[in-house]
Amino acid sequence: VLKGEHGSSFHKPLIKPLATEEQRRKDAMQRAELLDKIRKLLAQEQGKLALKLHDQASSFEDWQLPAKEHLELIAALHKQGAARKSIPLMVEYLSRHPENSERVRLKLGQILIRDEDRPSQGLQVLGKIAEHALPEKLELLRRRLVAEGRKVKAQGETVELAPEDW
Repeated sequence: VLKGEHGSSFHKPLIKPLATEEQRRKDAMQRAELLDKIRKLLAQEQGKLALKLHDQASSFEDWQLPAKEHLELIAALHKQGAARKSIPLMVEYLSRHPENSERVRLKLGQILIRDEDRPSQGLQVLGKIAEHALPEKLELLRRRLVAEGRKVKAQGETVELAPEDW
């Protein structure tokens, strides 16, 4: 028994108390206000500031950015030259909005292969795009990216962790 700890009543309860109805209403109002602020920032093409608010809102257990705003935030970050900051958002989009996610997969694969020197991860992301899911022009881009990723990977000049299942 460690000195002074046995029998102590200092231990925290393991079960989190249920939020009161008032607290749930307050949280819902705060989430709505944050979403409204994010929408206003996106309308002004302020992606980096909107991302900060999104990160702040993520502290709410049930926060989820609607698909439309999620895509707008990703696009705003790309316009601001912050593609690297968009990677976690795109991964989040893929898990929360898997329907019609092919274009996000394509862009994420492109960033991973061309900008981030992560060809294995990029190929894994691109490999999940269903056949005939993209228009012809984008399918050609996908094929080029796959070829680029395979070439970079074959050269063996990059060191990557095992690809994650995005």
